[in-house]
Amino acid sequence: MNDVHETAGSAERYRSLGLVANPFATRDERQGASRATLLEMQAESNRLLATVAAAAKTGRASVVWVSKSNEVAGFFHMSAESDAEQRMIVDYSLRMLPCYVQLYMARVGRIRSALNVLAERVATRSFELTLVELVRAIASAPDTSLSEWLPVAGEAWEGFSDAMEKDPIAAVREHFGEYVLQRTPRFEPPPTDIREISLDPEPEELDDSPETDVFTDGAPRAFGGSIPDDALATPDPRIAVRAFLIAHIRAHYSPVIARAIQAYADEGFGQLITELKITAAPRKTFKALMRLATLRFDSVVFVYDGLESWRSVPEELQEKFIAALSEIRVMAGKHGVMVFLAEQDAAPELEDQFGIGQRIEWTFPNLARVDERAGEFDAEAVRWWLECATIPGHRPHRLEDGGWPLLIEAADGDMERFCAIAQQAIERAADKGCETVDEEVARAVALGECATA
Repeated sequence: MNDVHETAGSAERYRSLGLVANPFATRDERQGASRATLLEMQAESNRLLATVAAAAKTGRASVVWVSKSNEVAGFFHMSAESDAEQRMIVDYSLRMLPCYVQLYMARVGRIRSALNVLAERVATRSFELTLVELVRAIASAPDTSLSEWLPVAGEAWEGFSDAMEKDPIAAVREHFGEYVLQRTPRFEPPPTDIREISLDPEPEELDDSPETDVFTDGAPRAFGGSIPDDALATPDPRIAVRAFLIAHIRAHYSPVIARAIQAYADEGFGQLITELKITAAPRKTFKALMRLATLRFDSVVFVYDGLESWRSVPEELQEKFIAALSEIRVMAGKHGVMVFLAEQDAAPELEDQFGIGQRIEWTFPNLARVDERAGEFDAEAVRWWLECATIPGHRPHRLEDGGWPLLIEAADGDMERFCAIAQQAIERAADKGCETVDEEVARAVALGECATA
């Protein structure tokens, strides 16, 4: 996902109203589905998003347990999760990096499964913007003790610093290349990287275990780099500056991240993804990637799904997986939010361990009724949609207060009409920075609706 297409922030737009989204605006038009049905599906998505957003601001590791009703088709659960995840991606005002992890992915390693998804998300969320934050942090306090500093000290570094001040994205592109999948177009699929498929899923890892070794660093990549070995000797100051920045990253962040960023400069973000996954010490690399991600994002949200097969996992492996999840929670620290999506009673051992924090019951309580009533105004459903979109800690909007009675009267019992004017009222109130939909806003919208009816 390129940040050129990310929004300025719809969640921020509705914050004065205490809402995470406009509960009456449909985001996914499905053929044959009424507006009320779509809004009922989105309500659970809004509730998850509001809960996760609040959890992310607590300043501590947080867990959200979502219990999926067995009485509702899985399609509705998938729709709610997908919608919430998509909004975490496109709404930059949330400053969240979602990482969707299925249980079966643990076959590559209990820690590696989370690491691999984190690597993919860091690389594909317009990595150059993350790289800008990393380079900016280095530029504010460069390690001048590194041998790579000498060729850039003075004019080269001053020129680079000036370029970063004027246009940081342009400066990063000048030294690392543009954000593209491949620097050289290829018409055949890349060969399998033997380093990646040979990684130990569960390596024994100690505090002093290195992230790289002769195999992970020494084996050739699937496609070789284009930067000469004598980079420091070249007269081009851009290559010398890049060599220093990568040396700083190697010394103060991670040799895996340093190698990956060199690969990004050489080949594009496709190879960046691969290199971030190739590590002999996945825990160390996970912590380094969390540090990198949170230079740009306030929180990383790990969403664990596919837990319906939990009972088929041997008890010994269940215990190891629970231990690994506890490790991930600790390593993610205050920037981590873990979300578990599980059908009722599907994973009791996991629920005992992680189900004691924030809980959500996905029941879609109004789904059958709004379908049956065929467009008739349903106050109970409307209250539910407003409640689900309300940010925890804020008072839900009451249909008896402010301008809501005027909107209900203007709708004249028609659910489609009410949703349309309620959507307009929320937008107008957000434009004005209101804390509620007051009578002035409601009257203006209702009169406009009557004029066009």
